[in-house]
Amino acid sequence: MAAKDYKILGTGTLKGNPSYLLGCETTCGTKQNWELGIYLPPKEVTNPMKIVTKLFSTNLFVKLNPQTTEGGTCTGDWKSAKEPSKHKINITLEIYEGSKMIAENTYVVSGVADVVIPINYYGKYQFTFETNEWGEQCNEPKNTSKKTIYIIEPKTDNGGSGNSGDGGAGDNDELINPLYFKYVIASAIGAGAMIAISSIMSPK
Repeated sequence: MAAKDYKILGTGTLKGNPSYLLGCETTCGTKQNWELGIYLPPKEVTNPMKIVTKLFSTNLFVKLNPQTTEGGTCTGDWKSAKEPSKHKINITLEIYEGSKMIAENTYVVSGVADVVIPINYYGKYQFTFETNEWGEQCNEPKNTSKKTIYIIEPKTDNGGSGNSGDGGAGDNDELINPLYFKYVIASAIGAGAMIAISSIMSPK
């Protein structure tokens, strides 16, 4: 992905700290660093929590960058995992319209392949990230992390939201037709004259 093709919306880390004995590391630590992004140029995302886009026009994605401290003599530094394919996290996505949950999906992302998530609803997207696999040589990440974003429908040309029209002629064309206005005015004058005549001819 080129930098201009996507925008990162949020990041987090699932972490298993190293174990130590007498100042030296006995079991290496694990970090599973995740990134949530969207395939849109950054200039089109003015607020990373509120994404204005049409449904099915683009996708979200989650990327996993695992790190461990394995390989040190006494203590190890955080470095990219030697076997990223053995690192996976579960992603639970709940989508809400107001207070009502309208969809729930689970995804698994590994250290070697991003997971793509379609945008097929408007509303609140609530993500929960938990470890699935961590190589098992190092300590397991125990924490969970969360991220919430909102997918918002673009405004139409008239300032409202909803499905935009096709720009063609509609049922209200006659309302902007000058001949129609002349007909309405003439009818109103005629109706007024008939009422006046009827009033004069009515017996007192």
